[in-house]
Order: sequence, then C-alpha cells, then structure tokens
Amino acid sequence: MDIYFRDGRNPITPRVVVFDGTLDQLFYYHSPNQPILPLMLMGMIRSASDRSESVATTLQELHRQMNEEGQTPFLTEMSIKQDAMIDGTSLLDHKGRYVDMLSMPETTLMRILQKNAGQSVGFVLRLPSSLAGSAAEADWVSLATERVKVKIDSAYSGGRFKFSVHVHFSASVVEKLSSLDLDDHHREAELACAKELRDKFEALITKLQRKKIDPVGFGIYARAYHYKPFKQVKDNWGEAFGQSDVKVRVSVAFADEGSVK
Repeated sequence: MDIYFRDGRNPITPRVVVFDGTLDQLFYYHSPNQPILPLMLMGMIRSASDRSESVATTLQELHRQMNEEGQTPFLTEMSIKQDAMIDGTSLLDHKGRYVDMLSMPETTLMRILQKNAGQSVGFVLRLPSSLAGSAAEADWVSLATERVKVKIDSAYSGGRFKFSVHVHFSASVVEKLSSLDLDDHHREAELACAKELRDKFEALITKLQRKKIDPVGFGIYARAYHYKPFKQVKDNWGEAFGQSDVKVRVSVAFADEGSVK
C-alpha cells in the first residue's frame, strides 16, 4: 500500500481485500463464465456491501481507520473454494494485525451498530416452540427491515466505560413457516424476535470484547463524551473496550405482516 500513498497521482479509492488462501490460487484462478478476477471481485464486493453482508473498505478509509484511536480496522475477506466467494469481514487491531473475522450475518449486525447498514436488511429468526406451536423445522420467521434506529449512550464510572445500546427495528414479515396467527399473537411474536436479535448482538459484542477489538467504534463515543478518561487509554483502546460494560436493548415492531395468508 505504501506505493499508493507515496505518489499523490495514484488513486486512493481501490478496495482493500484480505484473501484467505495461497497466492497461486489468485494468480491462476479463472472462471469461464465470469470476467477477469479484479472486475468480478469489484462486483462481488459491491453486491455484498449493498446487502450489508460485508464491507467495501477503500485505501483512504483504511488509512483513516488505522489512525482512528477509537475504532479498529475492518476489511472484506474472501477465499477461493470451487469459486471465488466473499466470506465476511476481517478484523484487524490498531497495528494492522489480523485478529479474527466476522461471518456475513455477524457483519450485518456490526454495520447496524455502526449506523451504516443498507436500507433493508433481512433476518431469519427462530420463534420459541411454546409460541410457534409447530415442529422445530417450521418455527422460523423471515423479516425485512424498513427502518432501523440505533442509539448509543456512554458513561464512565468506577474506572470503566459503560455503553447502553438501543436498537429499534421496524420490519415486515416476509415469511413464516409456523401456524402462529400474528393477529392473535402480534406482541408476543415481536418480543420473541427482539429477544433473538438481542442475543445475536450480545454474542457479537462479547466476541469483540474477548478479542479486544472495536470495529463498531464505541471508542468514538467514549472520546466525544469522556475525553479525559479516554485520553488515558487511547493508545490501547482495545484493552479498555474489552473491560467495558455494554448493555443491549432491542425492540421490534411489525410494520407489515405479509400480503398472503
């Protein structure tokens, strides 16, 4: 990347991708039904990013992330099995070292917390059997978000940062496989979906804290509202974030229950 930044005539908008594999896989990859690999990758990255299943980090954005004290970098991750595929998002620490990766569903959650998700995001959630009243394979419900509101509040006490996250979904029911009547159990279904989503957000945040990385950017809130304590840990924000208290609250409201019953 140094060659791009050294010469001001070079563009700083190329996408940066982490490849999980050997270089000969890249050099000798050819798909007879696809354009050359760089063009195909651009389309794949754009498509995955538009669905909020991955990211589209440019050189300029990576440079900003590497110098951002309150957030750790993240890049598209791809591999080549039988075909080239986007696997999710690579997570780096502040020194640019690879730490872990997020799957596509985890990336969607991360982008929602970043307030950077696409206009509509899809979820497939499992309803509790006590509510669905059907076999395990038929207790799924598919949602498509119409509006997502995220509010993150921060505090500092007892030598630790504290974050309160509230995510509100206004969503349409795309499909349900159970015999659950949403007219009679509207509120119960909303609460069940909210609990399922809250568990997913909590699992993601626990994973990030365990790895001591912060791609969401909680540190940006800490710096904005609690600069003095943040200044003391800014050179090792990942460690401080790993010790922070993060509480998540999720609410779901069905805007539409489908057009066919």
